[in-house]
Amino acid sequence: MADDIELKKATPLNPVAQEFCELDETVVRFVTHEEQEDSSLVSPTVHGIMPIENGQSLVGTTVADTVKIRSMIGSGGMSSVYRGVQESINREVAVKVMHSHLLADDNAMLRFRQEAQAVGRLDHINIVKVHDFKAGKDGTSFLIMDLVDGISLSDAIMQDGPLAPERAIDIFTQACDGLQHAHAKGVIHRDLKPSNIMLVKTADGHETVKVLDFGIAKILPQEGDAKMKLTQTGEVFGSPLYMSPEQCMGKPVDQRSDVYSMGCLIYEALTGKPPLEGANAFDTFFKHTTEMPQSVKVLRGDFEHAREFDAIILKAMAKDPKDRYQTMTQLRNDLARLSSKTERSWLGKVSDDVEFAKRRFGAQGKLTAKTLTIRIAAMVLLTGTVGGGAYYYNNVYAVQSLSWDQLFVKGQDSFDKGDYRGATQQFEQALQKAGLDNAKVLPVLRELVDVQIAQGNMDSGPYAERFAKIEKERDETISAGLNELLEQFNAAAQETSPKSVQKLDEITNEMIDKANLLVNPNAETRAIADNVWQKVISTYETSHPDDRGLGYARALHAAASTKFFRGEYQSALDGFQKSAAFKKELAAKDPTHIDTYVSTLSWVGQSQEKLGQLNEAEQTFKECISASRNASIKGHSNYSVNNPKIAYARFRLAEFYQYAKKDSKAAKTAVGEAIRIYENLETQEPEEQANCYALLATIQMNDGDLDGAQENFQRAHDLYQPMHQRKSLFWLETLKGLAECKFARGDYAGAEPLYRRALATGMHFGFQHTPTMDLCMSRLAECADKRGAPVDESMRLGEMKLKIDESKHGANSPRVLHDYLHLFDLARNHHEKERAERFLAKAESVATKTGGEGSWDWIEVAIRRGQFEFDSGKTDAGEATFEDAVEAIEKSKPTTAEQKRLTKELAFQVGLRMKNDKDLIARVRNLE
Repeated sequence: MADDIELKKATPLNPVAQEFCELDETVVRFVTHEEQEDSSLVSPTVHGIMPIENGQSLVGTTVADTVKIRSMIGSGGMSSVYRGVQESINREVAVKVMHSHLLADDNAMLRFRQEAQAVGRLDHINIVKVHDFKAGKDGTSFLIMDLVDGISLSDAIMQDGPLAPERAIDIFTQACDGLQHAHAKGVIHRDLKPSNIMLVKTADGHETVKVLDFGIAKILPQEGDAKMKLTQTGEVFGSPLYMSPEQCMGKPVDQRSDVYSMGCLIYEALTGKPPLEGANAFDTFFKHTTEMPQSVKVLRGDFEHAREFDAIILKAMAKDPKDRYQTMTQLRNDLARLSSKTERSWLGKVSDDVEFAKRRFGAQGKLTAKTLTIRIAAMVLLTGTVGGGAYYYNNVYAVQSLSWDQLFVKGQDSFDKGDYRGATQQFEQALQKAGLDNAKVLPVLRELVDVQIAQGNMDSGPYAERFAKIEKERDETISAGLNELLEQFNAAAQETSPKSVQKLDEITNEMIDKANLLVNPNAETRAIADNVWQKVISTYETSHPDDRGLGYARALHAAASTKFFRGEYQSALDGFQKSAAFKKELAAKDPTHIDTYVSTLSWVGQSQEKLGQLNEAEQTFKECISASRNASIKGHSNYSVNNPKIAYARFRLAEFYQYAKKDSKAAKTAVGEAIRIYENLETQEPEEQANCYALLATIQMNDGDLDGAQENFQRAHDLYQPMHQRKSLFWLETLKGLAECKFARGDYAGAEPLYRRALATGMHFGFQHTPTMDLCMSRLAECADKRGAPVDESMRLGEMKLKIDESKHGANSPRVLHDYLHLFDLARNHHEKERAERFLAKAESVATKTGGEGSWDWIEVAIRRGQFEFDSGKTDAGEATFEDAVEAIEKSKPTTAEQKRLTKELAFQVGLRMKNDKDLIARVRNLE
């Protein structure tokens, strides 16, 4: 039991939960780290596209003799859900297919059948309708249901944050209507949670609610029915964050248990977080049985009726079922009254009821805390079926007890291994722990977006939408703040007091610090920043030279940076040089300004490098090192040798030698010295140190030192991983480099997820890393080929590249044209005529726009069109297309290698398919 003891030490529990662990060590053994590693028990719910290799065998097949499976929607621990078409009536449906490994499990089969029977009884606009059910036929069991195109409540909260009261009322009155219908039919859901509430937009923009997933529903005995004995006495079902106290203790449940869960959902929708969340599953159980949630009014005092919502939620979540709303209709009616201006008298009674419920200990009555823990422990030991079976207990301890930082890193570990389910689950847990802290929300959303892109889902749904929304709101706030500070600056510039110069500097520094916080500056926000810098610089330059302080130099640097990132390198160089000259004067008077002088001087060197002024750039970088030696800090006698500015300057010099001068020996020496300094600093600078390791690894890989490269790429990776923001392009190079090392060793399975992550990461870095993106796509195709991937996967890779090229180069670029032709070739080679025709038509449209009819782009597409027409038996059309292509080449004359290649290809096709047309064959051969 040593592992168990360590687990208790590492994860502090609340006193009641701690007492529980002390009562029976066997329960703690249930969640040991050894068992957490058993991946066969993991079955989280995943939003969005699933890992590419999972479940693809059913795509393209037909079930129930009439439903054609089109694509996979998602997967869970018991089943996968597919999008299909019921061809007999041309209706899109969802097909829920039980995992094949569960078919031999009688209990699992009974549960799947129970879901079909439960939902089969129901027919309500707010519940997903089941049309057919088959059990065990041809090795599969499946449900055919309405296809719900919308977003889940969990995604809506993730995308929009806490909901507006009016929207919450609309959503939950509908959900209550659906659940009341189920209860009237004798069906209790037992697993209500945000992911099981779907929101579907109608044509008029209204949201219609659909309640999903009655997978662990309980069917109450109806008149004439035999009671189903599938659920054992004391068995614990549900998702701990939303379970009623009686569920937590394995006691009998009725419709009032769903009422409690609905109260939890309303709370989370309004506040953005679950009402009760412990350090682990057990701790969460205890909170549900002994605590009430924090007031909504405290968390959301920004809207009307917060107090009324508190009253409704706390009554719904009363510990004793007798103190709750007795039906969903009662809960629904009180919610609806919030929309009425005339019905307010009900609130007093609800509040009284709630206060009474809060005074009571709860569903356990007079049970002591210790007795309660024994009861829950017994339920767990008997079954352990919470939240998808053993998965929850093996993983909730490993997830809920982790901090945000640990979950953030753990999710990335899963991402790197290609475990997209695990990564998504861990990142979503981190997102939940982040709450409304955007400094933590943004990096997690970025990773969730990348997980989707890595799987080929370029439209990453609510994650991307919420990420963009937060970025936009943040940048708009910063831009507004810049304008306010500019007004303060202009007012200060009119002052003539001795302190006015200091005040101008302070305001300027505040503006620059604020501008540096811009997450994703677009043309509009850059224009605002440009306007600010120009006005600040103009004001300083019209003042007396003695009135210009550090703020003036920093404004010059900021304006130059904007020009640099726009590619205006000469203007940027002029600005950086002017700023550096002024900072040098300040540093001569006050050595504390040396750091900022060296920083600007390094940008002078980078601008010179961009302009091809290599000798000047080299001298500038060396001057950075020399100037850094003059910096000093009291009490640090060796600071003139070992300070971070010297290390940074040496790194920049190394980068210059490697990429501009192509001198890897000099680069290796310089970066080695930088690393030595960083490793000996008292205060570590992880990002700069990681950049150095990545550069050294790149040099080693180019020199053929695979072992050294992999070691240093891994060092860089481990330093980058915990960072909230990774602005360095060397992070992308690190992912690609690790993948290349694995690929070179023949570890294609290990390389593939790293290439995918590098590809997703590269989407954030603009156009300058197109070669890296191309390499990753090429390597992914090779990896797929090495493991004999099906054509559908090759298609997805091709479509992924197409979407990347569209976003980076434009929808009508030559790269996009060739992507369509590549997809056409794949489809044609695998005899998928409809797909091939669609891709070819897209290519023709792009070719017409890029070069027009008769251009070389058009000729390349025409050759493919002719081949396709001959393949389709349209000989006359094929001959006419080839004749048009020959005529176009005669007018253009091939000059480049690519044009000559196309001419040879056309000559081959004409000779192969039009043997009797000697004249055309001669004409095209004369062009070779």
